[in-house]
Order: sequence, then structure tokens, then C-alpha cells
Amino acid sequence: AKGPKTTENYPECFSDVVKLSLDTILLSDKAYGEDAGQALRKMALMDMVSIPLDLLGADEKKAVVLLQEHSLVTVDEMGGAAMNEVTQLVVLNQLTEKSQRPALV
Repeated sequence: AKGPKTTENYPECFSDVVKLSLDTILLSDKAYGEDAGQALRKMALMDMVSIPLDLLGADEKKAVVLLQEHSLVTVDEMGGAAMNEVTQLVVLNQLTEKSQRPALV
């Protein structure tokens, strides 16, 4: 039987890169940094592929470009987003820490 997915199946450096990229976005002076973090958190709660960007707020949709620049998500020609399994797991693990769990809606 399959157990829950964890980041333990991957080298620790993969998780570190995701955390570093997200921290860089959140601490950057670029517009929409916080919106990018919020968008990533919301997308992590969904399936890893065909994530409908229509579920995001207007500023969060604009901020997806920052996530793409840091290779945290991809967007296909149909406008659906996708994220790597490790990225999703790292973000979900951060959401389980109460201090990292902002209101998502």
C-alpha cells in the first residue's frame, strides 16, 4: 500500500531550493511578491497538473509570472498551471506549520 508522499524520497537539497526560491520571491521588492506566495499556497492544495488559474485572485494571477521565473510552476498554452511534486510537498509542509498558515480564501 502506498503511504503519504513525503519529501524524504528526494535529496534534501531539492526542498531547500524550493524554500529558497519562495523566500526570495516573498522578500523581493518586486510587485506581487506576497501575491505569488499566496498563489503558490493555493495551487499546492490542488492536483499537480491542470491547475485552473481562474481560482486565483487578479493580483495572484499576475504574480504567477514570478513563480514561473523561479521554476516553481509552469503554465501551458491552455492557461493551466502545474507544479513539481517536491514543490507541492514543501509548500504543503509549510502550511502545516501554524505560523505559515495564512487565510487562503
